[in-house]
Amino acid sequence: MTGWGLGIVLILSEGLWAEPSHHPEPVRMGVAQSVIDLPARVPLAGYSRRKGRASKGLHDPIGIRVLIVQDSDTTAALVSCDLLIIDETLFEALRRRLAATQLPKDIQVILAATHTHSGPGAYGKRFLEKLSMGHFDREVFDRIVSQITQTMDRAYDNRRAVRMVYTTGKVPALVANRMIPESLVDDEAVIVAFYPADALQKKAIIVEGFSMERPLAVVVGFSAHPTTLGAWNFWLSADYPGVVMRQIERQLPGTIGLFFAGNVGDQAPIKQGIGFEHAEWYGQTLAQEVLLRLRDPAIAPRPKDVSDTAVQSRLGGQAADPIGADLPVPQVHPVELSIDDSRFSIEQRVSNRKSKIDNRKFQGVGVPVPQVHPVGLHTTAVSARSVFAIQEQMSLPPARLRLGNISLPAWLGRRLVDEDATLSMLAIDDTLFLGVPCDMTASLGAALKQAARAKGFHPFLIGFANDYIGYCVPAEVYHAQAYESAMAFNGPHAGELLVKRLIRMMDRR
Repeated sequence: MTGWGLGIVLILSEGLWAEPSHHPEPVRMGVAQSVIDLPARVPLAGYSRRKGRASKGLHDPIGIRVLIVQDSDTTAALVSCDLLIIDETLFEALRRRLAATQLPKDIQVILAATHTHSGPGAYGKRFLEKLSMGHFDREVFDRIVSQITQTMDRAYDNRRAVRMVYTTGKVPALVANRMIPESLVDDEAVIVAFYPADALQKKAIIVEGFSMERPLAVVVGFSAHPTTLGAWNFWLSADYPGVVMRQIERQLPGTIGLFFAGNVGDQAPIKQGIGFEHAEWYGQTLAQEVLLRLRDPAIAPRPKDVSDTAVQSRLGGQAADPIGADLPVPQVHPVELSIDDSRFSIEQRVSNRKSKIDNRKFQGVGVPVPQVHPVGLHTTAVSARSVFAIQEQMSLPPARLRLGNISLPAWLGRRLVDEDATLSMLAIDDTLFLGVPCDMTASLGAALKQAARAKGFHPFLIGFANDYIGYCVPAEVYHAQAYESAMAFNGPHAGELLVKRLIRMMDRR
């Protein structure tokens, strides 16, 4: 049984209720996508074992997808790029380029990488970036920045009043914890879909014999590391996130899909097949779950019944449990979390015998394709009238680079990694997009999302956003003999400090 969680219909325009005339202009959304035209033989980013060697060519498109939202006071953009990371240099170059466009000068941007390990390299200038990307190439860097800018400009031109749907649900048998196998697994998919607010613009579409309303955009968040393609691959590919987006767009012609990686730091994909079958199977399985969720009439009414009266009649209704809803749920063993406001600690039950982490590979041989069995759902409507976006610079603890048990001098660490980070927050009414500049582990992400829900928000975590500071792990596993711990560049407490700062930012909403 797939456990689908919260579903919320958010009206971002004059929808279910007539608003007083003093309310601001309706929220509008624009979306666009494009493919990056890359030079031949550009190196791939993701694995130092490739040693910066040239790629063999293009296996599947490397793209940019942009969603812009705007109310009378605020304009903000969500940008999904088929890249490994977004570093500070790339983000600042984009901000400078945007100043010369039609976009509002104060636009708030969450620029994020899907974290594919088979995307283009050669756009990072720092030493540690070059290890996994190859040498810096100005032409590659400029093409990426230019393509993002142009796509944002087109998305801005496409704005229209919309309504929005938010839903979450478990997708079992796709994710394993690669640091501590019996520890926390985040197999929750988060979906935000945007539909035209104007009834005359609503369009019907048939998906697998089922009539449904076609969304303008579908935003998907998932926390499995995009490493279904390993270091053996030398073809440019968006990995499984690209498959998810293409499958959504294939099944829903005219819809644009955006993918964002969540707290993927210690979350491994469970693979099926060989070679590129890994990415295809994984992406199609996840896309199947997303598409089925969007077919649920409790979330998105069918076109034959999409009048405001019909929508209102469903509010607060209960979706029926379908046949097969009594199938067993795969067992997940979560880590216990607690947030102490006085000292802010994230406690993890890790036995002493696990101080040395088991880094075994999860090949997933013989794992069946997860079946889709959503449970009953309570749907609520609220009036969403506003966009709120902020970004803050946060000072990090001093860099503490380590090679095994050897710590590098502090002066060398400062030359190689950042000691500050950019944190981002975008709220569309109570739906909260949180941008973090790191590989965040599931336990830290769970604490952040738990805090957001406690404050009345519906969280959507976006990793690799606007900056990159390496891994953020709980202090309890910082000294473990694991790749993730070694890549925590700013010491044992950087991740917890980052979560605490984002929680304080929520109070500014």
